[in-house]
Formats: sequence, structure tokens, C-alpha cells
Amino acid sequence: MRRHGIRHLPVVAAGNLVGILSLRDLHLLETLREVDPEKVTVDEAMTRSPYSVEPGAAVEQVARILADNKWGSAVVVDGGKVVGMFTTTDALKVLGRLLKNERLRAARVRRLRRKRQGLAD
Repeated sequence: MRRHGIRHLPVVAAGNLVGILSLRDLHLLETLREVDPEKVTVDEAMTRSPYSVEPGAAVEQVARILADNKWGSAVVVDGGKVVGMFTTTDALKVLGRLLKNERLRAARVRRLRRKRQGLAD
């Protein structure tokens, strides 16, 4: 996972989402003295019943739930099939776009006000 820059992997069995394995899970295993990480199975290491959402879920709500619970991701499931992951990184990208758009909108409004007042840009 580290080598490929993957922080969260959904775990599927018989076509159904059964868990999620995160880098945090793996790090925890590596810190336990009495556990050999090479012998631990995915089933033992994963978090069961991960937070999942449908593709049409509102980003605002999903991001709030992730933040409130300090979770790093939501598994996106459509018709029972895993179709993607939504991570806190994705949420930050959306926030960045929203902030940029708001900054641009505010600049347009300022220019229009100045123009109406007969002031130069």
C-alpha cells in the first residue's frame, strides 16, 4: 500500500463489502510487539463494517461524518458493488475548489461595485 500511495483499501468477499484496510491499521500492527505483521491476515487486520455511501451522497454530509468520527474515508457503493473511495483528501480538494470559486466570485462583485461607483479597477 505504501509503495503505491494507497491509504485505504476496501475489502470485498463474495462481491460484498466486508471491511476496509488502512495504512493506520497496518501501522498499528507494526507497533504491537507480540504480533508478527507478516502472519496477520487481512481479515484480522481490517476494520469491519466501514462507513459507506452511495455515489449521489452529498459531499457536505459525507465530509462532516468523516470529520466528526475522525475517519479517513468512505467506501462508495452502488447497488451493492464497491465503485470507489471518497477520502479526506478528496474532501480537501473539493474545499479548495469551493474557496477558489468564492474568491473569484468576490473579486467579480468588487469589480462590479467599483465600476458602478465609477471607480477604475
